[in-house]
Amino acid sequence: MIKKYYKFYFILAFLVLIFPFKLFASDKIIFFWGQGCPHCAKVESYIQQENLHKLFNIEEKEINFNQKNREEFMKICDENNISLGNRGVPLALIDGRCVEGDKNIIQALKQKLDEEQGCEGQSVCAP
Repeated sequence: MIKKYYKFYFILAFLVLIFPFKLFASDKIIFFWGQGCPHCAKVESYIQQENLHKLFNIEEKEINFNQKNREEFMKICDENNISLGNRGVPLALIDGRCVEGDKNIIQALKQKLDEEQGCEGQSVCAP
C-alpha cells in the first residue's frame, strides 16, 4: 500500500519538475485597441519599445472595424461586469484579469516584465 503512494508522489513530483505550474497558466495577453485611439497608441508604443512580443504571447485585437473582435471585447466586458457606459479601449486581459486604461495596462505589463526577469520589487528592472 505504501508503495502505491510512493509511486503516486514520484510521478507527481516528476510532472511538476517537467511541467512547471507556469505552463498550466494562460500566458496569453489580449490587448483590445481602437484605430485612432491615442491611449491605445501609448500602450502599443510601450509594447514595441520593450519588445514584449518576443517575451509574451500578445494578441492585439482592433475593435472599431472588426466585428468578431468587438464581440469578443463585449463578451469579456460582460464576464468582468464592466457596464456598457464604462466600456472602452484600451483594455487588456493579463493573467486572467481585465485591465483598463493606458496607464494601468502599462503598469501591469511592467509588473509582468519584472516577474519574467526575476526582479519583482526591485527598482532596477523595467523602469
